[in-house]
Amino acid sequence: MIKQIDHIKKDKGFRIWDLAVYAAILVVIAAIFCAVFFTRDTSSLEGVQIYLKNDLVFDISFDKDSYNIYSNAVSVEEETSSAITLRITSGSAYNVVQIDLDTPSVSVTEANCRSKDCVYTSAITDNNGIIYCSPHGLKIIPTDYELKDDGIIIVG
Repeated sequence: MIKQIDHIKKDKGFRIWDLAVYAAILVVIAAIFCAVFFTRDTSSLEGVQIYLKNDLVFDISFDKDSYNIYSNAVSVEEETSSAITLRITSGSAYNVVQIDLDTPSVSVTEANCRSKDCVYTSAITDNNGIIYCSPHGLKIIPTDYELKDDGIIIVG
């Protein structure tokens, strides 16, 4: 018993292989951090597309100062020289989308779903990010955004 206690006292807290494993984990974490934060597409926002249940219902090009409405589900509530406010409806569900033409940026300002995740999502200001409302099947993406195999599937 005393021999075991002496052995434990002489034992170092970390062995070389322990340190190697910890170093490898730190390298992997640093690589993931760099991949996420340094490879973002932060080029200026040229336009956005709005989908409702996987159907394109609206798009806007900030370069050309023009927009297209492809569905009766989209109505323009207010339009000024600096902003456009849209109401997108599907049955009793609705989302209000604010498009700032000066910045350019897009955000959802109001929704009647329970969680309101889309309202709390930060505005799209560059080509890296989307706004998604899963209860209503609303998806707002930059025109130049690359979806790998359309990773968001809307059922319903």
